[in-house]
Amino acid sequence: MGEIADMIIIGVLCQTCGCFIEEPPGGYPRNCTHCEDDTD
Repeated sequence: MGEIADMIIIGVLCQTCGCFIEEPPGGYPRNCTHCEDDTD
């Protein structure tokens, strides 16, 4: 896969909008705080 896809898979980038997530990577795809608020 590409570098960006790999960063989404490990949790460095948001899986919805692709922005950088400030917290340490969790090892799994996740959403940034803005996208988490949109899904509630």
